[in-house]
Amino acid sequence: MHADHQLTSPSAQMELIRTFQHELQRAAAESGQDPASLVLTVAQMRVAARLLPVSGPNGMGFLDMERELTAPDWQAMLDRLPAAWPQAWRAPGATFAPVSQPLPPGHLERLRRLALATYVKKGEAADAVSPMRGWIRRALLAASGDRALSATIASFELCQLIATAIDPTEAQHIYCAYGMTAIVATHLAETRGVQVTLDVEEAWLAGICACIAVTDDLPLIVRERDPLSEPANVDQDLFAEQESYDAAVVFPPFGIRSRGEDYRSLGTNLPQPGVAEGQYVALALARGRRAAVCLLPTGFLFRTTKADQAFKEQAIRLYGLDAVISLPRDAFPSSSLVQVAMLVFRPKAKAHPWMRQQQRVLMVDGRPERDRDKSRQSTIGRFSTVGDLADILQRHAETDISVLASADEIAGHDFNLSVERYVLDSEARRMRDLLANAEAVPLEDVAEISRPQALLVGRDRAGREGREADVADRSDGVLLEVGVGDIDDAGVVRTPTTSVPASDELLQRTRRARLEPGDVLIVIKGSVGKVGFVRDIPDGPAWLASQSFAILRLRRRGPITDPAILFRFLSSSMGQVTVQSLKVGSVISGLQMADLRRLPVLVPSAEAQGAIAAQMNAIFDMQEKIQQMRRDLTERQQAIWPEMDRDPSATPHQSR
Repeated sequence: MHADHQLTSPSAQMELIRTFQHELQRAAAESGQDPASLVLTVAQMRVAARLLPVSGPNGMGFLDMERELTAPDWQAMLDRLPAAWPQAWRAPGATFAPVSQPLPPGHLERLRRLALATYVKKGEAADAVSPMRGWIRRALLAASGDRALSATIASFELCQLIATAIDPTEAQHIYCAYGMTAIVATHLAETRGVQVTLDVEEAWLAGICACIAVTDDLPLIVRERDPLSEPANVDQDLFAEQESYDAAVVFPPFGIRSRGEDYRSLGTNLPQPGVAEGQYVALALARGRRAAVCLLPTGFLFRTTKADQAFKEQAIRLYGLDAVISLPRDAFPSSSLVQVAMLVFRPKAKAHPWMRQQQRVLMVDGRPERDRDKSRQSTIGRFSTVGDLADILQRHAETDISVLASADEIAGHDFNLSVERYVLDSEARRMRDLLANAEAVPLEDVAEISRPQALLVGRDRAGREGREADVADRSDGVLLEVGVGDIDDAGVVRTPTTSVPASDELLQRTRRARLEPGDVLIVIKGSVGKVGFVRDIPDGPAWLASQSFAILRLRRRGPITDPAILFRFLSSSMGQVTVQSLKVGSVISGLQMADLRRLPVLVPSAEAQGAIAAQMNAIFDMQEKIQQMRRDLTERQQAIWPEMDRDPSATPHQSR
């Protein structure tokens, strides 16, 4: 491994990270050390190369290559580092910590050579040094062994996008919270020359970042602290004046649950958020006076509980939500699984009430997997296109992947901030315009909508758990559960293949939830939008829908007279495009009940409804004939040659 300062291509940059990771993983495996401890050691060595380069009366110099670096030599350097540490930089507690266990002979020398391979001497050409330093920092953090941190190391383009969002000047002070923003903090300090304060919870990470700041001569202060609770606990007063900066960037760890603590929204006067992510938004707003950027899982965008709506409404109207950007997956080169949205607030820009009334939020859909226009090749989401998002953000412009949404429009969607709700492809826009000019009513005015409860195996009055083997021959002790796979090609729900034993108590409790002929089922979890029609139910066990469905049952004297008409609309291209524009979820797609109730349904004239119903019945009859022909075909094939469970010596029937 050698230091090449001209890492201009993404492949060369990623190769540096892979090589560095491989060397550290090898050292960790052979020495039995924790990877994070070894990364901290390499970071310390890079500091020693700058502060203790040559030998002197106090001991060996780090750049003295005439002798092997031994454990006593390195410990002596660690003991000397605090005195040589520049006063302009803080040194968190773990900055000078030694490795947790003694390294085998020769390993310290290997780590020294690894550190020197990534060491950039002070005074080298800035245009060559800056890219190299950035990728060395990524290599250090990616090799730490922390999977969450490694997966969310921001690309150079994403750092540029964040810099565009906060637009700092040299006289300003920027706040960054959590280890995910370590790369962003170093990028802002180096490329914009602004003072940055970085708060991280992990001691080893704080030590690594502090070493990076000194080695690269960055205006970066690193503190080991909990960004949420530490400031409030300084004086044990939740109403104490909080720290504030010109701009704040908050990127919290994923999957953190709310601690249930009342942070009083960190002095923002926002209502208590319903989920943990809301606390991090409040943290960004509390710290950033001019601008606040928060990067969160996309799941936060579409949550619409009462608490979430109240929090989002106040955050939007009081703190000037400026943009919501759904980032492409390659914003994080080390992982293709991370789906993140970036929220940009500009509190000062929206301070005047009149300006808040005129507020329009820029919604940008930067995901590559969404085919927005079939007529042209989409390039959004490739490695170089995060820069395109920065241009859109800077211009605050509507494009084929961005729209401006008013606060009232967002309120009409229950403060659902999912960008796909607002940024529609050409076909979805066409369908929306058609529905806007036609007679359409909300689905809840057409049908009663219910969602099945979890179907659990019941217990009889004696407390004995039911088993399928015990009740298989008793139709009154079995329920048939309709799944997505029970819908045939024409959309007709066939006899379910899943039987569930049920106690008398469960049978009684599920009586209202049983399906009836004419019910329409729509999938709201997983294969969102698939529609099934219950044409008839044979005598025998009752049918229940699985939790993947919502059940639609026509209202009496409603605007639609036949359930087959509703089924046809929902399964049509117009219905499907409308449904797909409302789905949410980054891993498992879903459809929220509030959106389903509001879904616009086209209401044909009475004459047209009669014709549609007649045609649908004819189609269903054709499907029945096709099913019967398939059964006949299977029987004839089996008659030509018996299946293996029959007598293999039997003579095949001659074909007629």
